[in-house]
Amino acid sequence: MNNSHFLSDLVVELAEPWANDGAGMWRLLEPLNFYSHRVQKVLSVDTDFTTDFASVPRLPLAYAAFGNRFHRSAVVHDWLCRTRAVDRDVADKVFLDAMRVEIEEAATYQRSTGADDEEINEYKAKAEGAARTMYAAVALYTKTGLWKKDHAEFAKTMHTGVPGDCELCGMWDSWLVDGVCSSCRKKHNLP
Repeated sequence: MNNSHFLSDLVVELAEPWANDGAGMWRLLEPLNFYSHRVQKVLSVDTDFTTDFASVPRLPLAYAAFGNRFHRSAVVHDWLCRTRAVDRDVADKVFLDAMRVEIEEAATYQRSTGADDEEINEYKAKAEGAARTMYAAVALYTKTGLWKKDHAEFAKTMHTGVPGDCELCGMWDSWLVDGVCSSCRKKHNLP
């Protein structure tokens, strides 16, 4: 039985709009906490963690079917993979568990707004299909071992951010890269 559940909301800001082929990198402004029945503990993704959510290819059909959904689940998965808090195959299964939690939350919301059982069941079937397909894709990626190379390449490109006062505008920011805040980097077209 999946008694996993989210203990907090996802609160993010766009940190690097130019990253990830224009889809951006997002930074958590508050911790995201998820209780996983699979690992039997609360997984806590820290403030300032950066994510691209679910990395779905920008191919029209793939993105239309699977993109821009399950953001909280994707953050937990990204965190588990990047920190290596669990084995990669376990991280993939936690991702599926978390997506199923999001599906149930959405179904509960639909019920509260007056949706009938047929509408809810149709939504759940489509969402479960999307979740299973996304899980299959990440599980296949894990089996190929390509993630090991991609993880190392991604780590090389990540900017290390630190809190402080921006050298250009003087405003305090929680994520300065080379002494400059994200607003000034964007304004002055800095990397």
